[in-house]
Amino acid sequence: MKTLPHGIIRTARLDEIMIRDHENQWLGMVKDVVLAMPSGRIQFLSLDRADQPDSNQELVLSWDQLNYDPDSGNFKSLSEREQAGELAQELEEQAGTGLIRGRDLSGRQVRAADGEVFGELREVILDVERGEAIYALLADTSGKHYPLPWAVLSYDEDKRIFHLQAQHHQLRSAPHFGKGGEPQAPFDWSERVWAERVHEHYGVQPFWTVSRPK
Repeated sequence: MKTLPHGIIRTARLDEIMIRDHENQWLGMVKDVVLAMPSGRIQFLSLDRADQPDSNQELVLSWDQLNYDPDSGNFKSLSEREQAGELAQELEEQAGTGLIRGRDLSGRQVRAADGEVFGELREVILDVERGEAIYALLADTSGKHYPLPWAVLSYDEDKRIFHLQAQHHQLRSAPHFGKGGEPQAPFDWSERVWAERVHEHYGVQPFWTVSRPK
């Protein structure tokens, strides 16, 4: 079976990823991702503090200071531990720059190109090796779930909704999962034949063939 590079993960499973500092000391577990909209580029990871497990504060680490280890599936911070800032302060300082937490995208309305509401976004699928969102998982009103290539979406920050560059009838025939958002097992988000089928349906270039933004 042809597969894509490892590092593809659903935002719902980010809390399984560990981050260590430059001295290999445990910093904590990933709690959320902060994306730049509309590009979907990962800007920060937030994590629960390992040294303050009962604290509600989240550390935030800049994406360009993180190194992903595909063997362990975890991250190592390249910066000093003390340089990790607080997430709330970071988002406040960069307000209006299109930054949004991954979990805050859940439930956002998705409209087809004809303006009709098709459903809502349930979660985002990330490629942590490329550092970007690659799919949005959309749930329609009947409970079916559609993996949408990120390239077919645009985001209206003022209205806080997504617009899809596809007609409603095109979505109805698109690759999808049954109710509950889980495909029939076994399934791998990195399975290349399936991924090619999804991108071909929407007429967009597969994400792994596009040069990474600098």
